[in-house]
Amino acid sequence: MSRYRRPRKRCLAKDRGQLACHRLAGTARDKEALALTERLLDDLNTPETGVFVSELWRLRGELMLRQASSNSAQAEQFLKTA
Repeated sequence: MSRYRRPRKRCLAKDRGQLACHRLAGTARDKEALALTERLLDDLNTPETGVFVSELWRLRGELMLRQASSNSAQAEQFLKTA
């Protein structure tokens, strides 16, 4: 019996989701990237903890700022959460 466990599929799915968010944001598809970060964070049982979660919060804050400077207070809260 192996001493190591296989990574959980849910964890890998979040990692792929994070990668997809970065790719969307990198190609100026900010609305889609923001929607994906929101969906990924909403799907988590504990959206403040996890391996890739802080990066999702950071990206969400950055995307909020890209959308409009009037979102600065909300974006700052997302960045603090990260």
